[in-house]
Amino acid sequence: EVTGALAEALGIDALNLDLQGTMGSATNGTGRAAGQRILSCPVDVHAAHLISLETASRLAALPIACADGEVAVAFADPLFEPAAEELEDLLGLRVRPYLAPRSAVEDAIQQVMSAQTELVVTGLRDEHQVDLLQRSILALPEVIRLESSYSRNGTLHMEVSHQPRADLATRVQQLPAFKLRLVSQHPGLVRFELLSEPGVYELRVDVFFEARHFVTLEGESGPIHPHSYRMQLRCRSTQLKQEGHVVVGFRELRQSAEEVVGAYNNRLLNNLPQFETMQPTTENLAVVLYRELRQALADFSVELSSITLWESPTEAVTYTEAAL
Repeated sequence: EVTGALAEALGIDALNLDLQGTMGSATNGTGRAAGQRILSCPVDVHAAHLISLETASRLAALPIACADGEVAVAFADPLFEPAAEELEDLLGLRVRPYLAPRSAVEDAIQQVMSAQTELVVTGLRDEHQVDLLQRSILALPEVIRLESSYSRNGTLHMEVSHQPRADLATRVQQLPAFKLRLVSQHPGLVRFELLSEPGVYELRVDVFFEARHFVTLEGESGPIHPHSYRMQLRCRSTQLKQEGHVVVGFRELRQSAEEVVGAYNNRLLNNLPQFETMQPTTENLAVVLYRELRQALADFSVELSSITLWESPTEAVTYTEAAL
């Protein structure tokens, strides 16, 4: 009655929205059937999606039909003129306004412009993972709201309201913080399994060599002096070789490392071509050794994580180019 009185005062038609998909007849408060040409048919879903869910919610307005260069729109706000002008600019169509109760418009927007999908994710370890996954899904622009329940066996059930044409399964599977395997997908139901990250093996090997160098500071060369270097390389791998027993033999790793440092053993580092354009400080030597080792280990099933180079028992430099 209030909506009808407001509509009559504004000189437009009042609307009784049928959320089963049809529009009831509308009256303008005088008993005259209003807008029967448009309102006698169900809500045109294609018309509703002429605007985004965000725009419909912000303007509290739902397009209900479109024909002959005109779009019929149900507004919840009696001061609808600015919203109608915005829609006309956005759509390039004339807007024919109708007034409906706010609760009916908001419910219709959610039912017509959103879809429901049940997401089931297994393999979750704790409530921290559950919370992070839910917040990640809610942050997707296609998602409207989410209700969930979590069982102690690691299964999360979620009822997700989202935009109808959204490929929710693909968007969830692409979440960067999780590695999800799609188990099954049916209309309204998608199942995922959270895959555990593989364990990582780290191997360490130490090798030793002797070398001499001098450092030039402020144009003056310091004295030539020796160092007993200790180099530790660290390698990572997720794979086991040789019938699942080892990543790679320590002997092979040590042999490769000793071949690399052998080119520097008992040498004056300043005379080597690697240091023609830079000083043979421990920092620069660590960079050179790291890059040569990475090339030497290219055929191994490991990734060189870092090397640590000691120039004395208490002083060392660690260098890496691996992703941190």
